[in-house]
Amino acid sequence: MAVLELPFSNAWIASQTASKLPANSVLHLGIQNSLRFWNFYETPESVACFSNTGGFGIDGNMSSAIGAALTAPEKIIFWVLGDLAFFYDLNSLGNKNVSKNLRILLVNNGKGT
Repeated sequence: MAVLELPFSNAWIASQTASKLPANSVLHLGIQNSLRFWNFYETPESVACFSNTGGFGIDGNMSSAIGAALTAPEKIIFWVLGDLAFFYDLNSLGNKNVSKNLRILLVNNGKGT
């Protein structure tokens, strides 16, 4: 059975957003659903895509995106992640040096998946 219309989810957000990312921006993906579903959709060729998989845990994704934003102030950094990964690394947003070029797309499904 084919899914004709995606429900609001990480997959739907990726389907609607991936091709619309600005040229020369950077996409950081959380692991699991974000990484999995965004791989189904094409981003513009000039968009650099990353995912800090590390030990394939949920820790460190936000810190990586914040670091990327600090090292490339001329680029817009998009960070896409689920609610569990967001809350797990939330303390890194308390850093006074978080730059204005970071955009966070939090997919809050309330289930940590």
